[in-house]
Amino acid sequence: MIFWSVAFFFLKLFLWNTAGREVIKLYHHKISYTSDYKLYKCNYIEINCDNIVVEMKNDLSFLNPVSQLEIKNNNQEIETSLNSSPVEIAFVCKKINDKYCIANKKNTDDSDFITFKFFNN
Repeated sequence: MIFWSVAFFFLKLFLWNTAGREVIKLYHHKISYTSDYKLYKCNYIEINCDNIVVEMKNDLSFLNPVSQLEIKNNNQEIETSLNSSPVEIAFVCKKINDKYCIANKKNTDDSDFITFKFFNN
């Protein structure tokens, strides 16, 4: 049992470092997040878009500054685990804010969504 647990851990680590990505989908009334390991997906989180707050978490301790994305509402939270450049995260924050400011003013079909994929470099 211990052998299989350790083997699964190293398989997951290998897959994340070679093919791992985070997928954020923006629907009309919800945002979904998935960690994609290519062979399987996990950490599926779905939050309602009422009263969402989108933030950039900056970490300036690295040689190159990196950021993570944090999306939260009253009782749920999505936080990316990959470190991306602040420019990429700022772009995603702007897109999310633009989508939900517009979505509150007009009625769009729930099938219209935007997908962001963060790849592990």
